[in-house]
Amino acid sequence: MDFSTTSATSSNYSASAAQFQRRQAEQAARQAELRADTLQREAASARKDADASEQRADSLQQQAGAANDEARVVRQGLQTGTRFQQLGDQLEQTTTRLANAVTEAAAGSATAAAPRPTINSSGQVTGQLINVTA
Repeated sequence: MDFSTTSATSSNYSASAAQFQRRQAEQAARQAELRADTLQREAASARKDADASEQRADSLQQQAGAANDEARVVRQGLQTGTRFQQLGDQLEQTTTRLANAVTEAAAGSATAAAPRPTINSSGQVTGQLINVTA
């Protein structure tokens, strides 16, 4: 082989190597573009998921507020019910004391032969009262 043949063969190898490197670079660029597209789609999906999660968090926050409001109303109702129960207990004690006082007063003014008045559960005096002072 002479120098010109060797030189041409060497140029062909160099051109082939350059074309090969160019094809490899183009393939690497296509792969990088595909990877970038995939990452952009994943980022968009993640943003969408984040938006949905934020909306869910807002909804849960509103539900928690409503539940706290409901609990406050129930506690107030319970306190009111307790107050009514206490008032009922006080009324019952007062009625019993008054009934006992009326019974004692009626028994003290009645004669031995007169029937003693009794107080029923409604606080009414039953039985006959005889006026001995008339």
